[in-house]
Amino acid sequence: MVPNIKFTDTVDRPRCNRCRLDAQVKSSHSKFTYKLSGKFSAKSARDLTFSQDGRTTTVEKYFKERYGVELKSPALPCALDRKGSALPVELLT
Repeated sequence: MVPNIKFTDTVDRPRCNRCRLDAQVKSSHSKFTYKLSGKFSAKSARDLTFSQDGRTTTVEKYFKERYGVELKSPALPCALDRKGSALPVELLT
């Protein structure tokens, strides 16, 4: 049973990670389907960084530059897919 979790800026990530939502989801920013790992990032999309093409960027900045998507709730955590990519939860359907 999946507990009813409401995402807020102060979301309880350990509780979310226990849900194990191993699901396939679509994203509003692309036509791809993603298989989620059932885990969430420890940091928000605003704070989660990664290296790309020799420079460090945040998930928030990446989605704005790459897809032209400005996140409405960048303080929310990202869902992690099975390949390790971080996906802002507000873009998943």
